[in-house]
Amino acid sequence: MSSFDEDDSWMNYKPSAKFLPIVEGKTADCPAAGETDFDKLETPIFSKRQITLRIPTTYKGNLMHVNVNKNWLVCVLDTPQTILLRFFLPRALPPGEIPLEKYLAGYAISKVFLDYTGHHTLIPIVPQTPGLSADFLYIHGNGPKVRRVEKFKDHEITAVAFNRYMGTESSTGPILLGTSRGLIFETELVQDGFSPLQRKQVYDLGLGRTKYPINGLELLRLPNTNKYMVIATTPDCIYTFQESLKPDDRSLQFIFANYVNGQQVHGAEMIETELNYSALQLYGEPNEKLPKQWAWLCGSGIRFGEISTEERSTNVLLGDSLINLDYKQYKHLSYEERRQNAPRTLALTEYHALLLYSDHITGICLLNEKIVYEEYFHEQVGKLLNILRDPFTGTIYVYTDKMFFSYKITDEQRDIWRIYLEKGQYDLAEIYAAEQPEHLDIVLIKKADAAFEKGDYTLAADFYAETSKPFEEISLKFMELDTKKANNTLC
Repeated sequence: MSSFDEDDSWMNYKPSAKFLPIVEGKTADCPAAGETDFDKLETPIFSKRQITLRIPTTYKGNLMHVNVNKNWLVCVLDTPQTILLRFFLPRALPPGEIPLEKYLAGYAISKVFLDYTGHHTLIPIVPQTPGLSADFLYIHGNGPKVRRVEKFKDHEITAVAFNRYMGTESSTGPILLGTSRGLIFETELVQDGFSPLQRKQVYDLGLGRTKYPINGLELLRLPNTNKYMVIATTPDCIYTFQESLKPDDRSLQFIFANYVNGQQVHGAEMIETELNYSALQLYGEPNEKLPKQWAWLCGSGIRFGEISTEERSTNVLLGDSLINLDYKQYKHLSYEERRQNAPRTLALTEYHALLLYSDHITGICLLNEKIVYEEYFHEQVGKLLNILRDPFTGTIYVYTDKMFFSYKITDEQRDIWRIYLEKGQYDLAEIYAAEQPEHLDIVLIKKADAAFEKGDYTLAADFYAETSKPFEEISLKFMELDTKKANNTLC
């Protein structure tokens, strides 16, 4: 048994006419070549299931914030007490319960951050009453202690880079905090401490601006090295920093030292944007120490590529492909209409990006930009709030103010061979088709045809020999050539 139950009853609901129709999930259209009836009936790549969290019956309220890491789930409920619940999803244990009401007089919770061990929760709170300053709360495990971190008073925390490499269940290790004014701080929070072990401002991206929020912040280290990399994003720019630290260096301040004194210039790419936010996501295999891909949802669309694995590389981010979401076509609409048409955030998989809009989720293939999945959330399901991925398990979750769902990803690479085939990248198509003989045969025939069209008849003959194409048909193809070279090829 686990801390949640799967419930499919909501799927029987039929929306009234005022709601857009539900699309249960669809795969991208594939080339006619090789398409079979089985292909048309195959399981969708993305399918979601409702998870019923076992919330104690004493609490009645909507979900406000949820975060998941290493199978630990923390959620804040909009109850009179503003309760935080902490579940361990694989087991049917009662959740930890932590009332937050007494810390929130005149404040509202802006976000909930959870570290990679699932034991350190940071909750930024923003003032709703004049005269108060931004603050944040720290909770270890199930509490019950809630600590107000006074050293960061007046700084609204908008992003956190947790430490995958030094963090433990009892300590966050050195971490980075990004603020609404573009400042980056280093700190460390521990289970039994009454205040942060340190508070250092390590960099200033805002340069005096009162509003320049850091929306994304990541700390990475190359395996088997001491090279650290930092990625930071704001609404209009993505920044990168890197430095090799000494083995006994524990402070992250040294990553930024050469940038502060002007000896190095950080990587930066500015973009024009109509949005006042952006979203940074990384993808790696479950529990992988160094993610291999990055994606940045910004004013120009989705920028994505790979993360450098070379110790001597001067670049942190490699490649910069763009899926243009064409926000400018909505400029004539009202603010509310523009908000409906712009994605708020995304989750990243190996080959796809799942975009969260105000009322639906769209899945886009990163290789050919085709929509492979789209689903609208009707009124019964609630207001769509966020989509997130547990980097430890790789599971993707989405939640509304009323319901919580997980996504099952089924064979997402199934059509990758076709995409590479369409692009004429036959070697890659061959790799992804290798486990399906009928698909591999299609690739090899196309590969042979391409060589034949280029006049490379010897190579074409070698490729045809590996296919199921009848020898007579191949022979006729070569016999129709007038060139002596082609005739000699079959001799």
